[in-house]
Amino acid sequence: MNKLKNWLGIVLIAAAPLLAHQSWFKNRSVKEQLKKAVVHYNEGRFATTKIILNKTLKQQGDNYKSVAWYLLMKANYGLNKMEESREMARNVLQSDPQSTYVKHVFSCLGDMFVDEGKYSAALRMYLRARALQSDELFLEKIDQRIMNTLKVNISLPRVDEMLSVEFDLQNRSILLLTKAYGAIYAGQPDDGAQTLSGINIDNVPDRYFDFYEELLLATYHPPRKNITIGVVLPLTGEYQSQGNLFLEGLKSAIQSQPDELHNLSLIIYDNRSKGIETIRSVKVLAK
Repeated sequence: MNKLKNWLGIVLIAAAPLLAHQSWFKNRSVKEQLKKAVVHYNEGRFATTKIILNKTLKQQGDNYKSVAWYLLMKANYGLNKMEESREMARNVLQSDPQSTYVKHVFSCLGDMFVDEGKYSAALRMYLRARALQSDELFLEKIDQRIMNTLKVNISLPRVDEMLSVEFDLQNRSILLLTKAYGAIYAGQPDDGAQTLSGINIDNVPDRYFDFYEELLLATYHPPRKNITIGVVLPLTGEYQSQGNLFLEGLKSAIQSQPDELHNLSLIIYDNRSKGIETIRSVKVLAK
C-alpha cells in the first residue's frame, strides 16, 4: 500500500508541470479568442463576434468570464438584441460586481436606454458609471453622454427621485443642473435660479462649468422657446477629426449669433464612424 501511495505521489508530481502547461496554453488560447472577438466587433461583425464569444465561454474558467460577458453584451447590442444584451449585463453585475468592466456595463446600459427613449433611466446608468471611475478619458466620454441626455427634457419628478438616492457630490451637482435646466426651459426661470443657488460650486465638475454659466445667464432673461437640434457625427473612430471640427464649428456658429427669442441646444450622437451607428442614432432622434 505504501508503495502504491508513493507511486501515485510521483505520478502527480510528474504531472504537475504538464497540468500547469495545459492551463497556461488554455489561458493563452482564450486570450487569442477574445482578441479575435474584439477585432471582429471593431469591424462591425457583431454576429461573428457573438459566435466566437459563445464558443469561448464554453471552454474557459472564471478568469475571463466578465470580459467575455461584456463583449457579448456589446455584440448583442450591435445586433439590436436588447434583452440578450441585458442578460449579459446582469451576469457581470451579479457574478463580478468588482470587475473593472462594471463601469462599461453601466455606460452601455445607458446607451440602450437612450435608444429606447428612456432618458431618465439612461441618465441614472451614466451617473452610476461616472461614480465608479476617475479615468479622465472615460469621464470625458461619460460626461458627453450625460450632457446629451440631460437636455432631453427629463421630468423634474424623475430628477428629484434620483437626487433622493444620490450621494456622490459631483453627481448631485449634475442632477441639480439637470433640474435647473428643466425648470428654465419649461418657462420657469425663477425656479431654475433657486435650484442653481443650491449648488456648491466646488462640486461642479470642470466640464460642466460652461453649462452652469449658460443656465445662470438664462435665469436673467424672460422665458424663451426652446429649440433642440439633433446632430449625428463621427466623434470617435476613423473620421473623428472631421467630426470634431464640424462640431466645434457648429457650436461657434450658434454662440456667435445668439437668438433673443429662442434657446438653441444640441443633442449630439457619436456614430463612431460607422454607418450602422448613424442609422441607430437617427432612429433615436426621430422618436
